[in-house]
Amino acid sequence: MQVYENTRENPFEKNSYFRFRIDEKTKKKFQEITKRQAINTSELFRQWIEAYIAEHAK
Repeated sequence: MQVYENTRENPFEKNSYFRFRIDEKTKKKFQEITKRQAINTSELFRQWIEAYIAEHAK
């Protein structure tokens, strides 16, 4: 098991961001649904990205 002395060495640290534009109506609807289901939206996006990479990185 790899032990990282500081966060700069940890390749799994969440230190990068995506920014994108979306219409307000869609954003609000998405937030309503995820709030109702008690879903962490950041984690949901990370899971979607990881699944996309796993499927298409061949």
